Amino acid sequence: MTGAFCRNEAAMYIKDNLEQLRSAAKLAATQHALQSLRIGLILFGGLATLSLTSLGDANTPPPLRLIWIGTGVLGLVMLASGIWFCIHQPRIGLLVGGMLIAAVGLSNIALTAAEAAAGEKLGGGKIFWVIFGLMQFIWGAKLARMYARVGGAKASALPPEMIAWLKDSLKFLGKKGSLSNCNVIQIVSAGPKIWRVSLLPDGALAARISLDREIIVAVSEQIALEELSQENGKESVALRLGPRTLSGTMKLEHIQRFRQWQTALAQIEALPTLSAAPDAPPPLPSGLAPLND
Repeated sequence: MTGAFCRNEAAMYIKDNLEQLRSAAKLAATQHALQSLRIGLILFGGLATLSLTSLGDANTPPPLRLIWIGTGVLGLVMLASGIWFCIHQPRIGLLVGGMLIAAVGLSNIALTAAEAAAGEKLGGGKIFWVIFGLMQFIWGAKLARMYARVGGAKASALPPEMIAWLKDSLKFLGKKGSLSNCNVIQIVSAGPKIWRVSLLPDGALAARISLDREIIVAVSEQIALEELSQENGKESVALRLGPRTLSGTMKLEHIQRFRQWQTALAQIEALPTLSAAPDAPPPLPSGLAPLND
């Protein structure tokens, strides 16, 4: 390990840009979620429209036929929304898209229930669609909840270089290879939820590695790590990042990285601040005396 700050790249100083970085983090979380959302809308929408092909079966009971029609129409709306979100990325897309995916999930569950009520046997394929529908509903509900969480940050109000830095940093954290960097630590909480934290010269940038990404920006004074218990080479910890506290397990190596980062910060803060007149010459290295004229 070469030092506490070993990542060879320009860092965005947290303290000087805290509020803007938090706005940029909300914007980045929205864009990340919309990228996966539009793929889900197009894929699930295409599958849902296939239900319209069953309308030609005259033996289909009327209640089941209505569900097939509703699912097909919903699929067409999802396809159109997914294509629209490929061009535009409004925050409202999280709410609209989340509701659509949750609705098609409920439709899959209702369709299976209607088929069972019509006398069809619930084999492995039918159970699959119930589980798949439940997963769709949960994902849609998470996206709709995320709409309220991310707020209304706009790219036009943020410096382009800040957005670029944040995107690069999040892309780096999303790679598993980032864990070999001595500035990165990982905490795994229940779920499991994986959080990766980039330790910066005066703060930290944390990202939850998931489809509904969450991002936390905190200054160094608001960051603390409490070690709770140790088992199998991992430690149960509570990591405070600003207003959030992440509880989970962390490798001992990553705890050591955090402590070294803390030590480096303390050493930097302990350095004396040099004050001199604007025209004064720079201080001489220790042990050297000024030359006499």
